[in-house]
Amino acid sequence: MVEKYDPSSALKNYAEMFNSPDDDKKANDILGNSATGTVFLNNLPGAGASIHLLFAALQLELARTNKEKAMTYMEDIKADQTKTKQIADYISQARALKLDAEDAKGKNSNMPDDMKQFYDNNGIKYYKTNDTAFTGDEWKYNIESLEKYMETMGTDTQQKMVYIQDFMGQYNSYLTGANSVIQKNSETLAALTRIS
Repeated sequence: MVEKYDPSSALKNYAEMFNSPDDDKKANDILGNSATGTVFLNNLPGAGASIHLLFAALQLELARTNKEKAMTYMEDIKADQTKTKQIADYISQARALKLDAEDAKGKNSNMPDDMKQFYDNNGIKYYKTNDTAFTGDEWKYNIESLEKYMETMGTDTQQKMVYIQDFMGQYNSYLTGANSVIQKNSETLAALTRIS
């Protein structure tokens, strides 16, 4: 039996973390809207910009890039979850067809067209005959192929979760680094203001 892996709760946690309005506001205060992938230094003076603030801007852009990569993987996992549910439905349907073929002694049960198309579209092997009518043993082979495919998808999903965790760590690191530099720069400017 294939063990189901449900990353839904972890995805919700990651989505909440990456959708923090405070973090986006901090990034937008310095970078502006970076939808085009280029860094806009809205609040920094041109050639006289502090190297620290430029470094912070770079850190924020790297944080945003990692956030976007993680969000892409989250969307992939959501799509995989939908597909996994479809596979589970086909496995259940195939088991019923296997029982029908075994009960009908000598009479095969037909694979529905949508199931055959799913096998074909995803490169899943099924018992090859001249038609799509299968015996109980042939259905057993078909079911095992679906289960193996579902297991492979589960492994892929787990790998994507590892990538998300990596991007999340990088995101946090870059965001913390940027905030630290901005804070230190503000403290330095405040100290200079008090001296003069």
